[in-house]
Amino acid sequence: MKKSRVSKNEIISDLRTVARVLGYSPSSVEYKHLGRFDVRTVQRKFKTSWSRIIEASGLRYSRRTSGRIATTEELKRDLLRVARELDHPPTRGDYQKHGRFDAETMRRRSGKRKWEDAVAALTGLAREEIRRQQSKGGCYRTTNEWLAKLQSLSQELGHAPTTRESNEAGINAHQLCLRIGGKWVDVLQAANIDIRKRCKRAILLSTPTETLIDDVVAVGKRLGRAPKVSEYAAHGHHSYLALSGRLGGWRQVKKLVRQKLSVGQRQLNHSLDWQVSPSAGSAREAIQTFFTQSWDKGMS
Repeated sequence: MKKSRVSKNEIISDLRTVARVLGYSPSSVEYKHLGRFDVRTVQRKFKTSWSRIIEASGLRYSRRTSGRIATTEELKRDLLRVARELDHPPTRGDYQKHGRFDAETMRRRSGKRKWEDAVAALTGLAREEIRRQQSKGGCYRTTNEWLAKLQSLSQELGHAPTTRESNEAGINAHQLCLRIGGKWVDVLQAANIDIRKRCKRAILLSTPTETLIDDVVAVGKRLGRAPKVSEYAAHGHHSYLALSGRLGGWRQVKKLVRQKLSVGQRQLNHSLDWQVSPSAGSAREAIQTFFTQSWDKGMS
């Protein structure tokens, strides 16, 4: 079933009704609060400025020059106030109902087209987080508040929290990484948490694969061959499970270690050959000189 379209005459009639209530021609903000139709619908219908819409309605348009224009900082503070009262970032309707200023003024000042983007620009929150909290009415917190909560969790645990521990405590680790713009280690550092106090598993997960391989190679050099699992477990500095899992089994680890040991041995042999060659050449020259001098003496 099609919706009936609003005519210009209906809009003009409603504008005049609002003007009688106010005692003067309404601004677009005043009409938004008191009128029957949405301001955007009115503007799309007439396809002109608000002043000409008023004049087309037979009313006299007067500019609003006496009111003080709110600063961006005032708009931001009021938006945060409403967010704290509601315990989540407000929707456009929420702010229109509880805010001191007009929601459209808020959106235009932010320079964004969508309301979620406007709230994100003014509050510093991630857009995805705003939409998630609006949809479920979640707890509103700034990035600094989340970092403070993470620091408190670290003090309770006695070590730097893992992402799993943070999520279980109600701290969205993924969102914090997005806000900080880095990895979980960067989030911990932003919260002034000593990353050296991470658990062994967390440290191992963040250790580069090349570092793990170098440790196995070091053990292999001492043994003279690629180590077995039990040998690396006894002499290595890391868990064999981490590297085995990353490379697809210990057999692949041994294969890579053999290659590195072989390359290292060839480089060593080449180095030794280079060092021996000059001395060998000197010895040959000494022998030739000795026999040449002896022959000359015999001839004389």
